[in-house]
Amino acid sequence: GAGRGLGRPGGPLLVAQRPPGPQPEFAEYADEQEEAVEVARRAASLIRSGTAPRQIAVLVRTNAQTAAFEQALAEAGVAFVVKGAERFFDRPEVRQAVGLLRAAARSASAGEEPASQVRAVLSGIGLSQQAPSGQGQARERWESLQALAQLADDFFAGSPRASLADLHAELAARAAIGHVPSMDGATLASLHAAKGLEWDAVFLAGLTDGMLPIVYAQTDEAIEEERRLLYVGITRARELVCLSWALARSADGRASRRPSRFVEEIRPWGRGSKAGDAGPGARDRERGIVSAGS
Repeated sequence: GAGRGLGRPGGPLLVAQRPPGPQPEFAEYADEQEEAVEVARRAASLIRSGTAPRQIAVLVRTNAQTAAFEQALAEAGVAFVVKGAERFFDRPEVRQAVGLLRAAARSASAGEEPASQVRAVLSGIGLSQQAPSGQGQARERWESLQALAQLADDFFAGSPRASLADLHAELAARAAIGHVPSMDGATLASLHAAKGLEWDAVFLAGLTDGMLPIVYAQTDEAIEEERRLLYVGITRARELVCLSWALARSADGRASRRPSRFVEEIRPWGRGSKAGDAGPGARDRERGIVSAGS
């Protein structure tokens, strides 16, 4: 906070130039769709209250996570730009997959199970059961195809009688929604793409173990790099920072996910409690997350 110094003994005294802002917020959701919808609702509320859309960011660990937030922001009427990556439905692998699904829908015969057809199409262009190891283009392509496969699974789970043509129509509609003009939009980006940038309000979403730290971060060094990514995200916010996670992928899925171990280290209340139950000392612990590593 203002007037509070930080520095090495004998070194320069660092003093905050801005007054303390709102305390960090933590939110747990039942599934990913609920999380995306609520984040979009909060963003829309901030805009109605006077925050410029360009001063709002939604940050996620991987580019493949943007799809749900693109949809939710568009449906909430929040213009947005995707930074550091193409919009989900503009990505080459997604465009290719949607085109192949349209062709498959035209030639599908009665009795074929559409969800299986989707998996067959996506497997033909690189979707394997196991993700490629490490990072890079191959991993990003796989994550996009996997996100599309999960979207299809959710669609058919919610509409058991739907056909492959119905799925293609749904994907085409979602792609069209994503092309709403966004001259002054909120930013949707990965944590890597957010380095060096700042916004008044930042939503850090999808903070589950396996996503942050990412599942393939196995060494101590890799885990620490993931921890630094969360620190990067938290320190992108000038005023408001909201950290959130979902316990299940979809509404009918099993709530088997856990909050990121990094979130568990910093949130000021115990597992199973609510933010209002933080108790004495919570304010100091919350402030600690924005000064860690300074």
